[in-house]
Amino acid sequence: MQKILFLILLNSFLLSDIFNVPSDQYPTIQSGIDVAQDGDTVLVDQGIYYENLKITRSITLASHAIFDDLTDWNAFSEIFWQWEVTNDNINNTIIDGGTATDDFGSTILIYTEEEACITPEIIGFTIQNGKGTYVERPISSPETPDEDRLYQRLGGGILFDISNPKIQYNKFLNNGSNNIHDGGSMYLTTIDEDWDYNQTPTNYFDLSNSAIRCDIEEFDLTNNFYNGNDALYGNSFANTGFENTFDMSESIFDVANCNIEEVSPVWVYVEPEATLDLEEIESNLCAFTASDVYVNSNIDQECIDDGCGTFNNPFKTITWTLQMIMPSENNPVTIHLANGAYNPETGEVFPIVLIDYVNIEGESQDLTVLDAQQTGRVIEIINVDNSIVQQFTATGGIAIYGNFDETNGGGIYIKNSNLTLKNINVIENVARNGGGIHMNESGPILYHLNVSNNMATEDDCSVGGGLHVQFNSYPTIINSIFSFNQTSNRGGGIYARFDTELWIYKSTIVNNELTGNGGAQTNCNNGHQGLEGGGIFMESGEISSTILWNNFPYEIYASSFNEFIWIDHSNIQGGPNGIQGGFVSEWDNINDAPVFVDADNQNFNLSSISPCIDMGSFIPLYFPEVNDYYGNAPDIGAFEFSYDIGDINTDEIINILDLVLLVNLILSPSEYYPFSDINGDSIINVLDIIVLINIILDNT
Repeated sequence: MQKILFLILLNSFLLSDIFNVPSDQYPTIQSGIDVAQDGDTVLVDQGIYYENLKITRSITLASHAIFDDLTDWNAFSEIFWQWEVTNDNINNTIIDGGTATDDFGSTILIYTEEEACITPEIIGFTIQNGKGTYVERPISSPETPDEDRLYQRLGGGILFDISNPKIQYNKFLNNGSNNIHDGGSMYLTTIDEDWDYNQTPTNYFDLSNSAIRCDIEEFDLTNNFYNGNDALYGNSFANTGFENTFDMSESIFDVANCNIEEVSPVWVYVEPEATLDLEEIESNLCAFTASDVYVNSNIDQECIDDGCGTFNNPFKTITWTLQMIMPSENNPVTIHLANGAYNPETGEVFPIVLIDYVNIEGESQDLTVLDAQQTGRVIEIINVDNSIVQQFTATGGIAIYGNFDETNGGGIYIKNSNLTLKNINVIENVARNGGGIHMNESGPILYHLNVSNNMATEDDCSVGGGLHVQFNSYPTIINSIFSFNQTSNRGGGIYARFDTELWIYKSTIVNNELTGNGGAQTNCNNGHQGLEGGGIFMESGEISSTILWNNFPYEIYASSFNEFIWIDHSNIQGGPNGIQGGFVSEWDNINDAPVFVDADNQNFNLSSISPCIDMGSFIPLYFPEVNDYYGNAPDIGAFEFSYDIGDINTDEIINILDLVLLVNLILSPSEYYPFSDINGDSIINVLDIIVLINIILDNT
């Protein structure tokens, strides 16, 4: 097959005009490309060319490898125990895109200047150090103002559009970075929503252009070598929108499944409906294919040998683990995180990008800590369903630099995903909108979350200090805390608007605040005057068995005047006066200070004299434990009141203070604490003191 291809290429080459580079007339590759017409060939001698090329016609760009028999263009080295390119012309004809200083940093750009689909060929190069090209991309809403439109870097090595190129026998080396959003080596655009234009690109690509698209059944990307390329999505290759075939057969990847011909979305990120032809591929590392993989940031260095990823021989970073696993619908993978710090100092690169069919489970909500240290978001979740992410702390995230979606969700960013977040602290993160969490077109379950001390305060239009919900999203929030979050404009704790529904059950939303001037004189482009909903700003849904207290300037703002918000069995400061805005239906609510154990120190357990005890309602939901309760009925708030035998003062510690209180209760029987009858004989006396002393001694 390769010999036949070689003869076809050689025959085409001999019939075309040839422009040799370098030469007196064409000292650079680009100078040769500029004069070549459809069907011509630009032939490049060995050497390093520090250029960022633009190809706009159906030409062949080739090294002298085009003359070689490429049957054996690579081989496995038993010395270095890895695959290597063995063809001298490929290895030594190098196009280096690393010197770019403007927005066009891809090593090669391919696009058309005419209303026609072009078919260039690129054969036989090392393509390295490309930085990607800054591109205008789809936005989440047509209401987004121009200054907030979305721009991202794509295609570190090659970015191509309105074309059907053949890209073969090339070595892609160290293209891209964590600043490349899609396609470390290559990004291919096949739909109008990505980028298109019919003229030489200027500052940004014009989405209003409706240039002709190519009618393509299969892209030929065969026989390429990928090593050390990087992007948030698709280290080796990425595409959005194309649902036919990508032929990447006989290529060599960094990591692949050595049992079957398969690579993970971390390396090749395409539509689930697309077909990947990976026949006869090879890789330098074999993917970890077990369903449980273990990570421990406390080990000295990353584990890259065979056998890594087990409980006794874990990986060091989540970043590397995601590159090494092979999740699928038939093989969902759970990443188990040992207690410890996962941050840039331990080798993590943020954001951590969750892929489909992957669960993450920390050892402890408080002691497994993912800390981005202000280098980016903590976690990004896009197009993920049915995963469970649980048992850790997400902190130190930031999303205020960039535009539109890049400035939402400092801690956790969720888009087009329906999954469960469970037992997670989301604390001390910063974003323009959604300091803690942002979600878009998603319906996750948020269960036992502590979303506290997050900020969305970049400008007077910032919203959603703790949680920002928008565009056809419908989260269910259960047994969660939103406290001490801040934003300048709306929704100190939670902001939900644009076709959203909130379903909030047995949660505690307290001490959140709005800090700005309301944005009344600034163009916030949202139709409201600002400073609305210190606790919650929402348009529809239900709030049940939830505490809303001490939020500034008030508890709830109902933003819609044609949708109802149903509120029942909740404790709302100010009662009806704590609710502003549109249509709200409420019943069986109270307005009494909740009496937490220690609200100033964020202990929102109910004290024994809280009016919220036994005042809540049952929840018809998925978790059976949600409706477990003590007493006559569920309590209002995130925590069901309970106590350990002997914890008379309910401070969650059994010690001498409880003994002193018990003695005083016996001496002053007019006072009563319901937990002082320790031995359960309905009499509070010295026998209870003896039992309590034994409990204290047993705990020491």
